[in-house]
Amino acid sequence: MPSAAESPRVVPPPRQHHQAPPPLAPVECPGQNGTSTATICSFHSALNGRHVATSGSGSKPPMSIIKFLELCLTIACTVLHYYSFDDGDLVTGFLSTGTFCGYIVILTTVMVGYLMKAHVHRRLNLFYSLLGCALFLTSGVFIIEAWEHAFRTRTRDLAITKGSIAIINGVIFLMDTIFTFRERK
Repeated sequence: MPSAAESPRVVPPPRQHHQAPPPLAPVECPGQNGTSTATICSFHSALNGRHVATSGSGSKPPMSIIKFLELCLTIACTVLHYYSFDDGDLVTGFLSTGTFCGYIVILTTVMVGYLMKAHVHRRLNLFYSLLGCALFLTSGVFIIEAWEHAFRTRTRDLAITKGSIAIINGVIFLMDTIFTFRERK
């Protein structure tokens, strides 16, 4: 059995000093119709050939801003719904209450996910946006239809405003659907 003095000496490998790679220089990224979009592209990734949009007029709005706008309009519809609840028939009341309260929960959850930088699956986002578009447009049309021939009162004005905001929110959900569908992963 060899003693400690006779054992072979283990030499650590030499240290290598790593230098940081040089920063990527801005390059011209091709735009649509052969135009240059140097204001939009700040660098061109050498690894996978995709350009990254950082600023400029051609960039699309962040999804969190659109979701925040949808949430604000949904809360406005819910507050107006509280003050103009009598929508004429039971179906309109149930549909609008379920749409407004349900989408407050959905949009709040999505906004918390955005704040925590959690990934929201694209198909799920498309589903909620399409469903929101259909529900808000339907609720808005039913509300306006139920109140358009009523006597002019404060409640009627609030209900017509609620229906109009619901239709506007349905259109914003449609735009959100289009932006989400066109988004490339």
